[in-house]
Amino acid sequence: MAAHRRYSCPAKRREANRRERLRMERMNTAFAALRETLFRGGESPLMSRVTTLRLSINYIHHLLLLLHSSSPSVLSSAITMVR
Repeated sequence: MAAHRRYSCPAKRREANRRERLRMERMNTAFAALRETLFRGGESPLMSRVTTLRLSINYIHHLLLLLHSSSPSVLSSAITMVR
């Protein structure tokens, strides 16, 4: 995609703006859903996207460690936690 397109027609610019607003709305919805997943059971704090992604990565690493754990009781509690 070109970084700075020049639109000769105002209608094309409006359409590009509409698409960008829709893209940002979808991204904001996805980040809100991710925050809710990270903080289920409680109110999710407002945080930056970078912080949300870092917490998500840490959560995934934690789940992987639990999954690779040799203790069946730990794995059972992890499965319960995710549900």
